[in-house]
Amino acid sequence: MTKRPRVVLPDVQPVSLCDFSLSEQHNTDAAHGYARRFMPRTARLAAAVETATRRPLPAMRPSRLWYAQPIYYLNNPMTFIPSGKPVDFPSYSQALDYELQLAYVIGEPLQNAAPADAERAITAFVIMCDFSARDVQIPEMRSGMGPQKAKHQIK
Repeated sequence: MTKRPRVVLPDVQPVSLCDFSLSEQHNTDAAHGYARRFMPRTARLAAAVETATRRPLPAMRPSRLWYAQPIYYLNNPMTFIPSGKPVDFPSYSQALDYELQLAYVIGEPLQNAAPADAERAITAFVIMCDFSARDVQIPEMRSGMGPQKAKHQIK
């Protein structure tokens, strides 16, 4: 029997962690998914209206700001968990969700960089699993302060 080689990944501790929202369809799908899970009557009504009009309701689409500038939030880099380490789910959530994401590592400081300069600064691509406590995220977002326990306390 041939043994498979053990893959050893280095521990990485980023100094900054930004999460960008790049896909209009992803935003719309996420709004529909949230409505189906937490507001089923509203979701059914929205689906009926969207079927009749053949387009997403404005409430299910990204905000105007999303179309005008990059939308992101700064995550707590201390909650970054390297590959192979266990993830403890938070006790305060009954709706933990995850998204598999493509992430990239920037090897130099950037600020308001042109696309070509940003592309040259990429030193690696990684697969990242982003966990979110969806049942607390939306109320936190409505506070005007962005995600708090929904993202930052998952360790």
